[in-house]
Amino acid sequence: MKKIVILLSILFAIISCKKEEKTNYTKIEAEYIYVDDAAVLKGTDFIYGVVLNEKTDELNTKVEAVKKNQYDMIPVIVEGIIKPNTVKEGWEKVVEIKNILQVSPANTLPTKIEEAVKINAVQ
Repeated sequence: MKKIVILLSILFAIISCKKEEKTNYTKIEAEYIYVDDAAVLKGTDFIYGVVLNEKTDELNTKVEAVKKNQYDMIPVIVEGIIKPNTVKEGWEKVVEIKNILQVSPANTLPTKIEEAVKINAVQ
């Protein structure tokens, strides 16, 4: 009788343990921009719309700290789930951001080019 109780206890313990759901997120290195209630991740060979959620709000806060102007595209590294866009408008695929790995400072190249054009125009 004791063996049956121990066996049933072990069985119930195993059954009651929740299976940990392991989701493999895709690591995405891209430039990020958020304008007028729409966000986009642009990589070298892709453009994804971004699902607006709490993680997007968190990313927007981090990006705002390094942006020079409203239309700067900021290099970021995020993890997320890439899925087809169910809305007829926008990009073919969207990303639901799950983790923010890195936000880099804004690229200074466009500013230097703009300054060079101004200098050449004055001369």
